[in-house]
Amino acid sequence: MKPVLLALMFLSEEHIAQMAQTFEVIYAPDAPQAATAIAQHGSRVRVVLTIGAVGLSPAQIDALPALTLICALGAGYENVAVDYAKARGIVVATGAGTNDDCVADHTWGLLIAHRRSTVVDAHEILVMDAGRIIERGTHAQLLAQGGRYASMWALQQSDGTA
Repeated sequence: MKPVLLALMFLSEEHIAQMAQTFEVIYAPDAPQAATAIAQHGSRVRVVLTIGAVGLSPAQIDALPALTLICALGAGYENVAVDYAKARGIVVATGAGTNDDCVADHTWGLLIAHRRSTVVDAHEILVMDAGRIIERGTHAQLLAQGGRYASMWALQQSDGTA
């Protein structure tokens, strides 16, 4: 018999099918569906898949007596009752840092798409890599350093638009 996984977040049909190879998946991507799923299946749920914004409350944890693992996808677990879960011996795992590069790339792209001149006037610019600040300063200071920011700026300027 497969362990029961309660998914409290949006998942594609492909991801649900992939997880169903290993788990009995109960899919409850919104609060009303989650409440119903917990009421109907709570005693059998061993794993909860959530995201930080959705989380898992102490009351929900109490309604899941067989729970052994909470997985929070994404960057955090701000709405997961971590201390409460750990006090019950439940393992809490997160994917913190797994999308830092993508977030940084998208942020940079949005700034450039808005207008490159916006970043020139910023009071302070932080350049991050793998969740760590690797450079910080004004536009002029970062260009003078000749580091990652200067390289990205030069690459963006090479197309001649501002």
